[in-house]
Amino acid sequence: MLSLDAFNLLLDPEHEHACQQLIQDLGIAPVSPSTDLTCRFLLIFDHQSRLGLIDCEADRRRPYYPEISARRQNQGIDPLMRAIGHRANLVVDCTGGWGIDAAHIAAHEIPVVAVEQQPVVHALVKNALNRCDNDKITKNLSWLQGNSIEYLEKMNSAAEVIYIDPMYPPRPGSAAPKKPLKLLQAMSAGDQQDHVALLKLALRSASRRVVVKRPHYAAPLLPGKTGSTESKLVRFDIYPTSS
Repeated sequence: MLSLDAFNLLLDPEHEHACQQLIQDLGIAPVSPSTDLTCRFLLIFDHQSRLGLIDCEADRRRPYYPEISARRQNQGIDPLMRAIGHRANLVVDCTGGWGIDAAHIAAHEIPVVAVEQQPVVHALVKNALNRCDNDKITKNLSWLQGNSIEYLEKMNSAAEVIYIDPMYPPRPGSAAPKKPLKLLQAMSAGDQQDHVALLKLALRSASRRVVVKRPHYAAPLLPGKTGSTESKLVRFDIYPTSS
């Protein structure tokens, strides 16, 4: 995972309290607008109190502002929700990322606990969740920062469904990833989380099933899946649990 030394926070008098809270929570160095930047990433607030991220090595230094909102409901088959199950009583999302899939599940009025290991990603999405105006998402989505393996080991009771979305393996000749994914890959560089070990633990921790998101070109993380649902670009492998 990228060191927090690679991040700075641009001080903003209009958001002084929020800036000080981020400095305290993340331990990143603040900089003034007149500073010559040497960091890899810069956190900033805009006039709408959105927390954004600038990649200082990018050709076009436009900030990325995560947004949490309900995805447009499919009129036909929804492969993610078919894999999760519309009657699930609790889903643990072990790979929170930008919160997109967790929010989609929560919008279907299913309680979701999403765990994101990268602390800056967690802070960015937490800001987006605080701005979210969808009551179903804000009611049903709990956003935590930490290591998913440690969370599952300490979990008091079994979640019905555990969801895992590992970083996709590279595919030769494929197009460059879109900006949000590219940022996530850069910020998670060197992440040592073992997703195979995570899946094995999830199979012992879930009471009903484990769902793993994979691109079509990638092999299953482990043998033993009993089925999958598919969209145009990805599939959701379904594993029964040993509970």
